[in-house]
Amino acid sequence: MVAVVIVAMLAAFAPAPPSTTAAPSSCHFRVVHGVHTADRECNPGAVSPAVTATNMFKPGGLCAPGYDTADVRPPSSYTNRVLRDQLREYGLPDRPKDYRLDHIVPLGVGGHPSSPRNFFPEPVAESYVKDALERHYRKLLCAGDVTLYQARGFFLRWTWARDR
Repeated sequence: MVAVVIVAMLAAFAPAPPSTTAAPSSCHFRVVHGVHTADRECNPGAVSPAVTATNMFKPGGLCAPGYDTADVRPPSSYTNRVLRDQLREYGLPDRPKDYRLDHIVPLGVGGHPSSPRNFFPEPVAESYVKDALERHYRKLLCAGDVTLYQARGFFLRWTWARDR
């Protein structure tokens, strides 16, 4: 039921597919229920080996008081370069302001902070809805309502979803 509501929320914010005159690309968005998802071959998602079920509640762990994703987020000099590279790979216009480099597996559930395999250029209008979903899953994880494996898996499955 929650998944149906989430998909409906995401679809409401989905922009029209981006137009481009760029060269042929090696990566392609998948559009599932009006929502752009990453190309599984180009960006399968990646988890941080530093985050485990045994250390996530310890000091400095992602469920510990004071944890902030800003502490593990890569510098903008790096992410700006990755975003431009991925816009080219997806054959999108070089308009970074229209996209946000999104972590496929969010930092709040132990996604890899800097692997290009865990990023994809998400249309800005869709990113804010996914942010709310990311915060929700982090709360579920830290409350013990889902496991680390389940929280990460949700975002990996969402990314790999195919329109049926």
